[in-house]
Amino acid sequence: MRHLLGTLVVMGLAATAAAEPLTLAEAMRRAREQGREVAAADHRQEAAAARAAQARGFRLPQVVLSESWISTDSPAEAFALVLNQERFSFADFTGQDPNKPDRLDTAITRLEITLPLYTGGELSPRQIG
Repeated sequence: MRHLLGTLVVMGLAATAAAEPLTLAEAMRRAREQGREVAAADHRQEAAAARAAQARGFRLPQVVLSESWISTDSPAEAFALVLNQERFSFADFTGQDPNKPDRLDTAITRLEITLPLYTGGELSPRQIG
């Protein structure tokens, strides 16, 4: 019952609106405000502005912080990590079998800061990396 009443009210309003004459100026105003082509052009303009802002952001410094945790008993990796930690001792190295090292746990923190100096005019949002 409510749906029928709502439908009748909408039809009555549409008939009242259709009874008023539509002038050329009013038709042009409606077309400018409600036209699909106008809405599409507005959306394209907004998208282009967003892409330009994103491309400008690539000119700013980029900061990357990464944290890694490694646990290994691989001879080559354990040897390299002990060297990098500056804990290498020749006495420890020769005191045990270097092919069967104890398990080594290592945390590695890396901080990278990059700033594009010259991009040859090729800076665009498509080159995310």
